[in-house]
Amino acid sequence: MKKKLFFVGCLLAVLGVPLAAAQAPQVSPVLLEEAPEPIRDQMSMREIIETGGIPMYVLGAMSIVGLALVIYFLVVLREGQVVPRKFMLALRAKLEAGSLEGARMECARDGSPIAEIALAAIEHS
Repeated sequence: MKKKLFFVGCLLAVLGVPLAAAQAPQVSPVLLEEAPEPIRDQMSMREIIETGGIPMYVLGAMSIVGLALVIYFLVVLREGQVVPRKFMLALRAKLEAGSLEGARMECARDGSPIAEIALAAIEHS
């Protein structure tokens, strides 16, 4: 079913491009020469924002918030914070020795996310 929907979507996209091009208004070269002001290919950033209105300000604010979240999570969610090497070595030593109570105490002492997951796994077993 997904393959059929994908195929239909691709077909519509491919067929939609020539249809859209056929409906585009044609401008004769004579009209371009008579235009009083020069025709530009690009708008300035200020013109884009002014043309977009309030939604452009919302999109700008959301972009700034999104970028701030990406930077925040890059700083906070480092591997050393989520999976501390020292904790993993201590936990592995306790589990290899067969001391579940020692492993449970090690997980309770450490506050990292992997310690919480390991504690839940130990208590479940």
